[in-house]
Amino acid sequence: MQTYRDYGIDLPEFVGQKTVLCPECSHTRKKQNEKCLSVNGDRGVWNCHHCGWTGSLLVATKEPLKLAKTDLPVKVVEWFKSRCITEEALIDNKVGHAIEYMPQIEKEISVIAFQYFDGSTLVNTKYRDGNKNFKLVKGANKIVYGINDIWDYDEIIIVEGEMDKLALYSIGIRNACSVPNGAPSINTKDFTNSLNYLESIEKPLSKAKKVILATDDDAPGRKLAEELGRRIGREKCYTIKYPDGCKDVNDVLMKHGAGEVRKTIEANSPIPVKGIFSIGSLSSAIESLYDTGLAKGLSTGYEKLDKYYTVRAGEMTIVTGIPSHGKSTFMDNMAMKMNLSHGWKFGIFSPENLPLERHASRFIELLTDEPFISSFYDKITIDEMRSAIDYLKNEIHFLMPEEGDITIDRILELARILVFRDGINGLIIDPWNEIEHERPHGLSETEYVSQALSKIRRFARMNDVHVWVLAHPTKLRKEENGEYPVPTPYDISGSANWKNKADNCFAIHRDFATNESTVHIQKIRFREIGMIGSATFTYNGKCGTYE
Repeated sequence: MQTYRDYGIDLPEFVGQKTVLCPECSHTRKKQNEKCLSVNGDRGVWNCHHCGWTGSLLVATKEPLKLAKTDLPVKVVEWFKSRCITEEALIDNKVGHAIEYMPQIEKEISVIAFQYFDGSTLVNTKYRDGNKNFKLVKGANKIVYGINDIWDYDEIIIVEGEMDKLALYSIGIRNACSVPNGAPSINTKDFTNSLNYLESIEKPLSKAKKVILATDDDAPGRKLAEELGRRIGREKCYTIKYPDGCKDVNDVLMKHGAGEVRKTIEANSPIPVKGIFSIGSLSSAIESLYDTGLAKGLSTGYEKLDKYYTVRAGEMTIVTGIPSHGKSTFMDNMAMKMNLSHGWKFGIFSPENLPLERHASRFIELLTDEPFISSFYDKITIDEMRSAIDYLKNEIHFLMPEEGDITIDRILELARILVFRDGINGLIIDPWNEIEHERPHGLSETEYVSQALSKIRRFARMNDVHVWVLAHPTKLRKEENGEYPVPTPYDISGSANWKNKADNCFAIHRDFATNESTVHIQKIRFREIGMIGSATFTYNGKCGTYE
């Protein structure tokens, strides 16, 4: 990644919007101190309002980016016309051609080049041959195709391919962009790792009042629309229904013409938002429930525990236990197992596990099953550690608000950013007592806990994220045998709301004499998720794992 100073712009790295002197024209002007270069630090792009100079920092790539020739051969233009794409659309979108090595056929051939511009800067290029083999420039940044066309619109259309973007452009619909790599396979990890390009349009998406998701009408396309809706926010997302026999926008244009495309786009309907229902909107879900039964939770990674407790997106679990009995360690174990089994990504607020690098080392141990630092065992090698970091960097994210702003609202705000940018599926808040609870005057602790837990549960349901809240019990009295009893949600300060508001509750209780830890499942709201019971594990101190 280059810096602003590489381009002569006197500006360090920053976020936000700023106006500075233009290195291209300011020194030649009568008013040399007039700042005319507008820099958008969020996007890393700039534009001079005087001389028109534009540019971008998004040029880091392992291969050189080269402009393709845009004087398309007649036969290529005719091929596009056969798909109802005009020559004007090709010229305006700088569609080119090149001789490029295509790995699928292991040779260099003449290919079409879809050039991805941000402003006037070429950021990436997708090459396509006549057999629908594709290749993006290796290492180049992924942005949406047509990013320049969507900045000034309250309504944005997102399609699944460059051909669909060009089809809409050909009939005068300009407020559209395309995802850069289509819809990946339905595998959860592929989806969560493949939508990083959304960061390139975070600002126009936040300004837009409506986003129409015109993805392909197949299983991957529908899954893509579902995930885009989750990331962007279902409240502003709409989908479309294609005419019979049509899979995408370009299909509709070729088979039915421009009028039917406009009609299809205009007949968009909102993505169902949790909390707003009609019998009609529920009909397919009711039929699916009839055919397949209730959706079960995902495995925790512990077969013994799955009998009593599984994990379903959109729910909230309260976890309690006596301090030092292993709540945090057990949750880290479960998070790592769910990541490896289901591709779930996690956001973790855990100030008791600072510094962050120490907490990160725990996940390296859980991933590799090798000790990070140990006097008794050979520790992980430097290459194994770097390989683990390379894997975990997109899977586990720590939330650490600024001192003085460690509130529920700020934690959920950061988590929402992680839902959008990284597609997290799980959020661990550990522990409750480390949060700065700003209880309004006149509000009792019971009322405050009720409102806060409702807010967390609402976040979970709106974003399809499972949230675990870890909370210490208040002071417990020892039993006659000198041992502390297993705490329940009723033992957490704030009354019965801890159990009433939760979808699930469990406590972790450790017997230090036997080195056994028992997970006591104390509440399951929905029977398809589990049942009351307990599962016992042995703690292995070598890597902090439960077996």
